[in-house]
Amino acid sequence: MWNKKGFTLIEIIIGLAIIGIIAISIIASFSNMYVMTSATKNFTDEVFQSQQEIELQMQEVKNQVILGSTPAGQQSYIIFQGTPYQRSVKGYPREVYVGSSGMIYTIVADTRMPEFEVATISNVGIDLRSGSNIISHAYISTPSLNIRSSTPVITDPNNVNLMNLHKWYVSRAGFNIPMIENPEEPEIGVKYPRYPNDYIIIPNETLSNLNNIHSSYRGRHIIYTITPAAKSGKMGVTIPSNPVFISGLPITEGLVLHLDASYINKEDTNQVRTINSNEIYAKRWLDLSSSKRDAIQNQNVSQPQLVELEYSANQWGKSLRGYQGVTMSTGLFSPNNTTNLSVIVSAKIQENHSGSPHNLIINGGSGSWGFGWNDSGSLCYYLRNAINDHYYASQSKTPDHDWHVFTGIITQNNIIFRIDGNEVVVPRQLPVSSINIGPVRINWHSQLEIGEIIIYNRDISGQDLETVENYLYNKYSPTA
Repeated sequence: MWNKKGFTLIEIIIGLAIIGIIAISIIASFSNMYVMTSATKNFTDEVFQSQQEIELQMQEVKNQVILGSTPAGQQSYIIFQGTPYQRSVKGYPREVYVGSSGMIYTIVADTRMPEFEVATISNVGIDLRSGSNIISHAYISTPSLNIRSSTPVITDPNNVNLMNLHKWYVSRAGFNIPMIENPEEPEIGVKYPRYPNDYIIIPNETLSNLNNIHSSYRGRHIIYTITPAAKSGKMGVTIPSNPVFISGLPITEGLVLHLDASYINKEDTNQVRTINSNEIYAKRWLDLSSSKRDAIQNQNVSQPQLVELEYSANQWGKSLRGYQGVTMSTGLFSPNNTTNLSVIVSAKIQENHSGSPHNLIINGGSGSWGFGWNDSGSLCYYLRNAINDHYYASQSKTPDHDWHVFTGIITQNNIIFRIDGNEVVVPRQLPVSSINIGPVRINWHSQLEIGEIIIYNRDISGQDLETVENYLYNKYSPTA
């Protein structure tokens, strides 16, 4: 057998031929690409040169019209032909050839298109409602809660308005103070939400009334906007309403007293006495519950000071500060008797006190129940029977600079005292068939701030209590 190694001469010749064919194809391809690239570059240069030339011609026509002369080549044109808007206009045609490949053509109008009119809107407002009744404040649980816009003033002398666009927005968390009528500019975006920066659009709400009030809107501001739209398609100026605020308190069943310092209006002379912007004192602390048992103090020397402050980072609200002798009181309740009582106080206590039998922060029923310090200096909730025997649930609490939630629940069987959820239960064996709720008296001491007082004429132990306490934790951010 022959030992065959390498390529034969014929194979080498065929291989060289194939390589040559491939090389010729590649060279032709590169040549075509070069020709196409060169042609594209030339065309692009011609287009830009032609564009520049026609822009110069357009500017020349505009200058002549401005100077009052008539440019050459004026023609008439029919636009919107066959429609109710058909009309004749005049213009000046101008054209420039792009090499031998095409042409740029334009018409310069003899007058500028008139500015389209659009309606203007003013006096946009909204109200909280229970059914059809206007209410000053609301909870998520308010029956038939809805928000309605008032009828705005629409100025449209030439009847150009086609429709109005309605949108609703809810504020982000952290703004716990209802909007006042005349806030100062530095307060907007800090104490009160700024539109639109601090608002999020409510999706799928495009009517002038808001009937679906979601539970997540608790403790938030809601605002409404209206925008006119002309028949031409031009949009007018969007006008926002005043914001309304929905209380963050989640549970209202059995609620007989709700005092929230953030609701005290510093512009309302029926609620406050103002010395200057840094000295505002509360005369009337509005009860937000249906009982309407406002806490009142008409004596100037005994009125607590209203303070606007940052509870925690990005959480603004108000509190009431005072000293020994500063008090506020409510009237009697109707009905005034209950078999179970739940009292929740959000406060900042920076100094302990003691007294005999009590140095009270809050008490009711002419002393039949109360919350404060006992004679040993411990905080306690207490109940007194007909022969003045006191029974308490007490806890020691080291003063600090934080907000805390102090809860007292008096039932037929127990007195329960909780500080930020830490619970002490004292069995109750008292000959007391009912508890007098009011009048409720609030007492201030040095280094004491009160933000909120909530009273129920029922035992809210369990899930309801946890829900209410969590509301206060999230609002005031106490250290548990």
